Amino acid sequence: MAKLGRYITRNTYGRIEYECAYCYKTTASLVALRQHCRDSPAHEWCWRCDRVFPNNEALESHLTYSSSHNICTRDYCNEDFHTYEELASHNEQHHDWCRPCNWFADSEDELRTHDINQHFMCRYCGQYFQNDNNRRMATVDYVDSDEYFRGFHEFFPFNCPDCQLEFRHLSSLYQHVEMRPECRYLSHYNNCLDTLKHHLEYSL
Repeated sequence: MAKLGRYITRNTYGRIEYECAYCYKTTASLVALRQHCRDSPAHEWCWRCDRVFPNNEALESHLTYSSSHNICTRDYCNEDFHTYEELASHNEQHHDWCRPCNWFADSEDELRTHDINQHFMCRYCGQYFQNDNNRRMATVDYVDSDEYFRGFHEFFPFNCPDCQLEFRHLSSLYQHVEMRPECRYLSHYNNCLDTLKHHLEYSL
């Protein structure tokens, strides 16, 4: 139902008239009064809410504070959404917006760097992790690790390049080379496990 604002109902010799309280225009029915409020340049009309406003200032205040209007103010976009969730999705897709931080990046690359540094996003797969340690371990799948990674194995995916012992976790492989003198060289400077460790610690 239209919200016609203030209007006056008058009974003149048995004939009902409706007068617009903003500009004093008289009509014979509420339908005609609505059409007047909608079309007259004497006041402003919100098409979405089917509601009249006395002036542009009142309409702008309505657009700013009403939950029925969620306007994108980024980069002169001004697109109006029915819900906040629609606006949020729009900002994420088109304006490089970080929802948790309520922050706009200047570019897609800047947003990606922000997500990597602040939200533990993996630079290789784009997945988010709860902490930096979880992200580092997941990175194993995306680095050049052919020397010690055998390919997928359900229980023992890692093996020692020297003695071929198999391990379920990468941490177990590191512990093995630290404990076994014959394999310890793998963790020395510029050998494969040292290179991986350096990557996990400094490249993420």
